[in-house]
Amino acid sequence: MHIRLPEGYAQDNADSPGGLNFGDPGSYQLQMRVTKGADSECELSREFTFGNKGILFIEAKNYSAVNGVFDAIQVRDANTISLKGN
Repeated sequence: MHIRLPEGYAQDNADSPGGLNFGDPGSYQLQMRVTKGADSECELSREFTFGNKGILFIEAKNYSAVNGVFDAIQVRDANTISLKGN
């Protein structure tokens, strides 16, 4: 996704929350990049992988760990980006 920043504005301390590797079953990658100049843009990319190595079955005893992974992904997806005027 590309978001063109309004003229005269820049991101204010926009840190990427980063990705998450949850072992053999998969990972979640979140990358954020800002281009500078007259046509400043914020470029966001996300990639979610689940089921690596054919691991699709999760035992009930591991449900809380899987739930924690999805909670962590939700926190990363809810990250807010603020703008400030130059």
